[in-house]
Amino acid sequence: AAANTGLWDSYVNALAIDSTTPATLYAGTYFGGVFKSTDSGGTWAAVNTGLTNLNVNTLALKPSGATLYAGIAGGSVWQLTMISIFSAGFEAGDACTWSTAVGGGCP
Repeated sequence: AAANTGLWDSYVNALAIDSTTPATLYAGTYFGGVFKSTDSGGTWAAVNTGLTNLNVNTLALKPSGATLYAGIAGGSVWQLTMISIFSAGFEAGDACTWSTAVGGGCP
């Protein structure tokens, strides 16, 4: 079976692992932005909505797994506060976009 499906930018600068759900990974790439995997890296999806610079140098994830920080080339720091939508007991998706404001993100 193919590995890394969806992670088209193979130059990964940073990797963050969700300590509460270790199968959830985030990869910060050279010019592809941030990618998320929920199956230990088998498949990846870009999570770049609102991220204006896709050159990600570093990632940091809060221990709760609720907020991901990305250090971007040029010196800015962005955050993604994830709010999962639950429907019938399963995760239907994330409802958020990246924000440059510390303490910002999802309402």
